Amino acid sequence: MVQQVKSVEELDKLIQTKGKVVVIDYFATWCGPCVGFTPTYQKMSNEMPNVLFLKVDVDEVPEAADKAGISSIPAFHVYVNGSRHEIVVGAAETKLRDSIAKAQAKL
Repeated sequence: MVQQVKSVEELDKLIQTKGKVVVIDYFATWCGPCVGFTPTYQKMSNEMPNVLFLKVDVDEVPEAADKAGISSIPAFHVYVNGSRHEIVVGAAETKLRDSIAKAQAKL
């Protein structure tokens, strides 16, 4: 299941989730590659129930995008125990899966 984040405070709290890899998809509704990757991201969330999949609309929560240093979308940030582990820029399923697998190995 993919959870839509509505505030910086909510995002900060979810990033601190212990014992799970947290993946954040920074996107915009006007971004073609972002919209095109949504079904793949949803499928990945269904395949990996032990990973927390989040989405942040950079137009709805711009302060979250600013805080994360987002300059290009889609961008995926992978966190382990509150620390950013990897960043994947672009709709790259294989790279994202590899980043999640590496992060899971750190748990």
